[in-house]
Amino acid sequence: MNDVKPCIVVSFLLVLFFFMGCDENPMTPESGTIYGVVDFSGTWPETGNISISLNTSWPEVTGAPYAFTTIYSDDLNQDNLYNYRFENVTFGTYQGIIVSWKDPHDDDSVTNQHAIGGYGGTAEAKFENTGSITVSGPDYEIMDLNFPAYLDVIDEKIPAESGTISGTVTFSGTWPTGTVFMSLNSLWPLQTTPNYYSTIASENLIDNKYSYSFENVTFGIYTIAVVWLNPNASWETLGAYGSTTICDSPSGCSKNNENDSWEGCCHEDAESVTITVTDFELTGLDFTATFKD
Repeated sequence: MNDVKPCIVVSFLLVLFFFMGCDENPMTPESGTIYGVVDFSGTWPETGNISISLNTSWPEVTGAPYAFTTIYSDDLNQDNLYNYRFENVTFGTYQGIIVSWKDPHDDDSVTNQHAIGGYGGTAEAKFENTGSITVSGPDYEIMDLNFPAYLDVIDEKIPAESGTISGTVTFSGTWPTGTVFMSLNSLWPLQTTPNYYSTIASENLIDNKYSYSFENVTFGIYTIAVVWLNPNASWETLGAYGSTTICDSPSGCSKNNENDSWEGCCHEDAESVTITVTDFELTGLDFTATFKD
């Protein structure tokens, strides 16, 4: 009988140890995993990066996403499917799994990410109606969160490298001898050869109107004018965009002596135009040009 009591004590200690050990079960997960498949459709963009992100907030994103991975076209299989996986995810609720395109020409981190797919979301709602995902101890492996991504919704605008300026000039007066130029000038009044110019002949006019167009113009500030190179080989301005000057002399300019060529320049109040990467196509810049008798 004396041997029974020690056995009972030992058994009790073993049971107690077993239950205490269960409270510290090393098999209990401390984080979770989220994975699924993205089905891509459309044409892969030439510029910018595609990424998939796990967000703590959506669509009002503040700061960086909880996790993200860049996706390359080579990561897709032959069926345009991409297998994604987020591991070691802290327990909690996440508001959106989003596939997005980053516009490389937009430096604003608030606006340069454009969603092209999201788990539980629709393209009509711009994927702002995605579902939330909760990762917890009992539900630590969230699988088969599959959804499509639409590459064709990407508005991939390649910045212009140069610009175009166009409009119409209405002529009045008698067409002279000499050469008439349509000119685009970075310096005004004209001091040297124009930056861009083309000759105009009377037969180029329709109802006394000439449609002009300067293409591949370097970004900058310019004045548009019609200039006449008269038989005396001096420049005379006949009209300029935005000018309200009324020219009384033959060229609207002046000369020191009777035998001198015309100096100075009429239409000094001409309006300058600016062509930039964001405003690279200026149209409808119309004005008049007058030949003096």
